Amino acid sequence: MNVVDLGDLGVPYDAADRVVRAAASTPSLEPQAARGIHPATCCPLTGRVMRDPVVAACGNSFELEAIAHWLARNETSPVTQEKLASKLLFPNAALRSIIRAGHRP
Repeated sequence: MNVVDLGDLGVPYDAADRVVRAAASTPSLEPQAARGIHPATCCPLTGRVMRDPVVAACGNSFELEAIAHWLARNETSPVTQEKLASKLLFPNAALRSIIRAGHRP
């Protein structure tokens, strides 16, 4: 199993700011569902269908690059706003398979 330690990623801090600003301007996931895209396949930070989904300590799945940028600047979950017990990220192989299979609601 591949585990991502953000300390090894070398994520630049300005990139984290871009992700946070993009997340603030991301429209609701409801339009995605209306287009036949299951909301669980969309990253809460980007609002887009994930290509490389990972699970964070809060139990939510995110696009790897987006959550890596978020965690470079934050100690909290972007969904729950609670402090994370760990910044380790685990690949979400099951969700990746569903996305690649083109799962619809």
